[in-house]
Amino acid sequence: MDKEKKEKRRGIGWYLKFVLGGNILSRTKFEKHIPFGFFLLLMIILFISNTFVAEDRLRAIKRAKEKHRIVRIKAIEMRTKLMTITRPSVLYDAVKDLDLEEPADPPKKIIIDK
Repeated sequence: MDKEKKEKRRGIGWYLKFVLGGNILSRTKFEKHIPFGFFLLLMIILFISNTFVAEDRLRAIKRAKEKHRIVRIKAIEMRTKLMTITRPSVLYDAVKDLDLEEPADPPKKIIIDK
């Protein structure tokens, strides 16, 4: 009867001694599950590495979007400057000091026979 009560009253100390003493490793039930434990460990490592790779790619995508936004803003700015510079009134003001006149006839193609 005393033995049965002791087995029922096994406390944290007994389990700690059982695990740290290495007795748990010598049980056949535990030995049977060792390959599955290694499989779980491998899956955890793959999951963590996959998470790091995904986060790295997300950071790269954010950097690319930011660069795209900056280049787009520069392109709009340059297009605006080009449109401003090529207006006829601005061109006229730029060349009026050169004593140039606006042509009355449309441009014509010059074809040279060899």
